[in-house]
Amino acid sequence: MIVIKLWRIVLNLIHEKGKYRYIDNGLTEFGTADCRLQEKDEYTSRWRDIYLFDNKDQCFLAIEDFQYTLWLAGENSYVRDTVKNPYQ
Repeated sequence: MIVIKLWRIVLNLIHEKGKYRYIDNGLTEFGTADCRLQEKDEYTSRWRDIYLFDNKDQCFLAIEDFQYTLWLAGENSYVRDTVKNPYQ
C-alpha cells in the first residue's frame, strides 16, 4: 500500500488502473471507512473525487469489476454485443 501525503492529508492508495484510482482516506466523522474513487484530469493532471463509497466492500467490488467502476463514473459500461428490437 502506498501512502501519499498532500496538504497534511494522508491518502492510502489501494489500487490504480488507467485514469482511475481507489483510495482510503482514513475514517469519517461517524467512524466508518472513507473510501473514494478518483479520476485524473487529462489537462491539469490533478485527481478529483467522482464517487464516495459507502463501505470498503463496495470499493473492493469496484476494483474487481472494472465495468462497475465505469458505471459509477458515468461512462459506457456493460455493453451488449447485439441488441434486439423488442417491437419486431
